[in-house]
Amino acid sequence: MHDLLNYPLFDSIGISITVMDFLKVTVTIFAGWVLVQIATKILEKRAQEKSKSNSGRYFAFAQLIKYLIYTLCIIVILDLMGVNMTMFKAGSAALLVGLGFGLQHTFNDFVSGIIILFEGTLQVGHIVEIQTVVGRVKHIGLRTSRIETRDGVTIIVPNSKLVSDNVVNWSHQQIDLTRFVIRLPVGVESDALRVKEILLEVAQRHKDVVKSPAPKVRLYDFNESGYVFDLLFWTSNMFFVETVKSDLRFMIIEEFEKNKIRIAFPKRDVQMKNME
Repeated sequence: MHDLLNYPLFDSIGISITVMDFLKVTVTIFAGWVLVQIATKILEKRAQEKSKSNSGRYFAFAQLIKYLIYTLCIIVILDLMGVNMTMFKAGSAALLVGLGFGLQHTFNDFVSGIIILFEGTLQVGHIVEIQTVVGRVKHIGLRTSRIETRDGVTIIVPNSKLVSDNVVNWSHQQIDLTRFVIRLPVGVESDALRVKEILLEVAQRHKDVVKSPAPKVRLYDFNESGYVFDLLFWTSNMFFVETVKSDLRFMIIEEFEKNKIRIAFPKRDVQMKNME
């Protein structure tokens, strides 16, 4: 039996793997997989017990623990296989220089992924805006992250973009609310106070506009056609806020027609030249 366990399965380039070594490697891989599953289950349970704003942080911890366990497993497996680590140390400097030039963007994404997972400023479930594209963070990896847009399209974003570019995180605050604005001009003949009343009534009637903080109306400016109003409202339906805005606009049009209030559009004078 002892001879069978020490029977060489592979013996080349200075590496000898026996049946016993193969069994140890298999047990190490299985143990690492079990530890990852246990750690993930524990953190998922803790995330469900905590508030929604902290669930993404627990996911980040789970990712870091998973990568740490896998790295330790690889080191143990290399040691069990009898790999001469001195050879790797000797050539590591030249190798890293070459990788630094050839894979600098990949390393940048990798380091950015670690920064994102440690800082927790961007978490799974957060709603972000990147270059006018709004989406929900579905997954944060070490090199790339997945963001799902409102159209159900998944975008693969390098982590370096999330660190270096300007990213608007609508979910970063503690409360799950964000303020939005609808701007509209009305004719100068309109009753400004009545316009304010209608806008507030419309906002208060919509089911996705929260009561506290209450919606507000601001007289933003005057223009050549009349007044410019801002309807400011808070909502937790950030991902589909464009639908909320559309509903509010339809309701505003209906109420303006009832009250004979005209939406003012910029005036344009067109002059036709006689070419004869």
